[in-house]
Amino acid sequence: MQRKDKQYLIITIIIFFIWSLSIYCLIYIPYRGHMEQLKSNFLKNEQQITALQNFAAQHDNMEDFQVRLQQQKQYWQDKLPDTANDTKFITEIQTAATKDNISLLSIEPLDTVNSSDPYSSHLIKIKIAADYFSLLLFLRDLNELPRYNIIKKMTVNKQTALLQTDLLLQIYFLQKDTPSTDNNIQ
Repeated sequence: MQRKDKQYLIITIIIFFIWSLSIYCLIYIPYRGHMEQLKSNFLKNEQQITALQNFAAQHDNMEDFQVRLQQQKQYWQDKLPDTANDTKFITEIQTAATKDNISLLSIEPLDTVNSSDPYSSHLIKIKIAADYFSLLLFLRDLNELPRYNIIKKMTVNKQTALLQTDLLLQIYFLQKDTPSTDNNIQ
C-alpha cells in the first residue's frame, strides 16, 4: 500500500466517522426524543382507556348509574338550594322542636352573609328551652335537616329544670347570579 492509498483510506474513515456522527446528532437524537414522547403518550392513552374500561365495567347499567347520579344531584340541591327562602327551613326547625318536646321561644332571621364564593348564607337566631336530653335530640335533628346548616354560636343557661339555649344558626344557599352547573342527564 502506498502512501496515497493510506491517505485515501484515512480520509474515507474520517468522512465515514463524520457522516455517522452527523446522522447520530441530526437524526437519531431528535427522533429518539420524539419516540419517547410518543411512547409516553401511548402509555397515558392506555391508562385512560383502562380507566374508562374499569368505569364501564363498574357501571354496566347506565340507567341505574344515571338514577343514582340524579339522586345525588337532588340530595345536594336540597342541601344547598338556589333560593334564599328561609320559611321552609324555619318550618322544619319548628317541626323538629315539636317532635323533641322543645319549647321554641323565638326564631329570628338575621342578615345575609355574602361571600365571593358561589354560595351565601343567612343567620338565624333561635331561642329554646328544654331539658338536657331533649336539647341533644334537637341538635341531632338540626344536623339531619335536609338543608346544610352550621351552628355558629351556642349559649346555654340553666334555669330551673330547663336549659335556656340561644343558637346562632347559619344556613347556606347558592347565589342567583352563579351560572348553573346543571348537566342534562338523559
